[in-house]
Amino acid sequence: MLKGHVFTPGKFSQAIVLCAMSILFISFQSLAQEPQQEGSSFTCIDDLLKEKVENVAENSEENADFTVLFDQLNYYKEHPLNLNDATHAELEELSLLNDLQISALLNHISRNGKLIALEELQTIDGFDRETINRILPYVTLDKSAEEQTITPKKILTEGNSRLILRYQQVLENQRGYQRNDTIPYANNKWYPGNAAKYYLRYRYTLPGRLRMGFTAEKDAGEPFIDSDTLQQGFDFYSAHLFYYGKNLVRTVALGDYQVQYGQGLVMWSGLAFGKSADVLNVKKNARGIIPYTSVDENVFMRGSAVSLGWRNLYADVFYSDKKIDGAITTEQNFVSLIETGKHRTYTEILRSKIIGQKIFGGHARYSDRKLNIGITATRTEFGDTLQKDLKPYNQFTFTGVALSNYGIDYSYLWKNISFFGETGGSDNGGMATINGALLALDKNVSLAVVNRHYKKDYTALQSRAFGENTLNANENGTYIALSLKPVRKITINTYFDQFNFPWLRYLVNAPSNGYEILSQITFTPSKSFEAYFRYRERNKPENESGNANPVDELKDATQKNYRVNLRYKNSDEVNFSSRLEWVNYFKEDNNTEYGFMISQEAEVKISRKLSVAAAYILFDTDSYNARIYAYESDVLYSYSVPFYYYRGSRYILNLMYRLTHGIDFWLRYSQTRYSNRSVIGSGLDEIEGNTKSEIKAQLRFSF
Repeated sequence: MLKGHVFTPGKFSQAIVLCAMSILFISFQSLAQEPQQEGSSFTCIDDLLKEKVENVAENSEENADFTVLFDQLNYYKEHPLNLNDATHAELEELSLLNDLQISALLNHISRNGKLIALEELQTIDGFDRETINRILPYVTLDKSAEEQTITPKKILTEGNSRLILRYQQVLENQRGYQRNDTIPYANNKWYPGNAAKYYLRYRYTLPGRLRMGFTAEKDAGEPFIDSDTLQQGFDFYSAHLFYYGKNLVRTVALGDYQVQYGQGLVMWSGLAFGKSADVLNVKKNARGIIPYTSVDENVFMRGSAVSLGWRNLYADVFYSDKKIDGAITTEQNFVSLIETGKHRTYTEILRSKIIGQKIFGGHARYSDRKLNIGITATRTEFGDTLQKDLKPYNQFTFTGVALSNYGIDYSYLWKNISFFGETGGSDNGGMATINGALLALDKNVSLAVVNRHYKKDYTALQSRAFGENTLNANENGTYIALSLKPVRKITINTYFDQFNFPWLRYLVNAPSNGYEILSQITFTPSKSFEAYFRYRERNKPENESGNANPVDELKDATQKNYRVNLRYKNSDEVNFSSRLEWVNYFKEDNNTEYGFMISQEAEVKISRKLSVAAAYILFDTDSYNARIYAYESDVLYSYSVPFYYYRGSRYILNLMYRLTHGIDFWLRYSQTRYSNRSVIGSGLDEIEGNTKSEIKAQLRFSF
């Protein structure tokens, strides 16, 4: 057994509890006999998408926001995509199929006519049982609605509305809420608001023609109505109005939106996935102009945009003008952009919405069934000069008032090979390029290759291209992936990514290189059961001491993850999964650090009105380096991707109850208990004690 990870009697008894939970949830099958209601009770996604979300959370230096992703999937659950009439672009927007699968589907329909039944998907190359099950909740073969004109009557009678009210709060007392009104707020350090987080959102949809919405949020600690901060109401507001046409004017956007083009090298606002066990899904599917439906206060545009189309030619133009957070010096320069979105303390409020930011540009493209080629140009202007505290590692990053970017992207389908790529430049002379190909060598063998070359001085503030770094600069690499089905019930996915960094990086005081390997074997003996084993190894050099000491030597840091995951689904009423994961983190000349986690999750539909989801997790890690990320089911339209470190346990109880037709209620309670901590967190979020509990309640009105 590994040192520090021997099962004690206490841990053994907790493991018994996990087994008992599994038996209990299996027994609930006899209670779940009524048909499932439309839509999803909780924000649940399949294992491949879960892993993508976990990887983004683990690898991103920012607070990744997945709300738009879940919004998109739930939109297609309520308005399924008609496979018989869907275009290549619409299938890409679904984000669940790779380019080879999309091409195989369209070619099948072109040769054989429209699909008669969804079971026919099994005859198409690349559509195995896992792929079909993944897309089934979001697609249909029903005839599309006839072309409609927008009239006031149709807006009132044929559209649908959703109103959501959400409340969540950490229940333990945190240090930041120990308010002291005898000391002026500017001289004290405490949160002026209460510990509750409030969320309100309204969405209206006239399918295929009109979408509009409104969102408001107050984070925990932010004031709602406060005389000291002059706050009146929510801290963040967002609204959008989208019109979709079929003739020359394809999209008109007003308010808040996002734009995505090419492979994300020049312009990509919002979430972008990278490496995962879905090894072939490395080509980004740009969605163009899309509504912004989240509460991240940094990754959106605010203004207007329009998309025009005529035959195979398309053109988009966009303009955004908003205020963002920043730290300003006495010389009226700002040294950094603040991207937390938190406005609680006196300092945070002073830095709120003080930097003007304008982003404008356009994208033009030619698109047909096989060839897509586009050109993007964008410019970002700030109201003040960005002048960072320059260090050796960041001397090539952007400073100044304005930045221009330009690029060309392409994709081309030739027989069973899909080529794609993008090349971009910044007005300081920096260049970057990414090129790749997806190859269907056989109906059971597929290959992906991606090569990237990002120069150290390339700067694009809205880029999200494939890569190891958060910023698409100072990186070269080659990614090779293979998907193999040796027998009908077994799938093997593996990739190898070799990368190097020609210049210094944060906490890496010399040029360096590294690699990442992932292999996953998935066994699916039946529609109701799936098991997989995954191994991942990542090697990246770091400074010897782990800080920015300029005389440090580089030491190899290697992390190895092992995972066993079991999933069982009996009809639509019972769905539960078990996971065992352990990690080894080793830094040259240091001791190995270990991490371990075991979890049991279950969702049971007890009746037409009541659904219950629960999870229990045990974890034991030596350090933050050996932390483990895990996606958790949550209330609808929300998400949770915590990471586990130290030693303890966590449980989650999630209830959904349909109060009446058109009114749904969710209640979620979670608690993490540490066995080797007496204080949780730090700073103003510090909790005296070894437990952290959170409650979340949500109401949805549908009309």
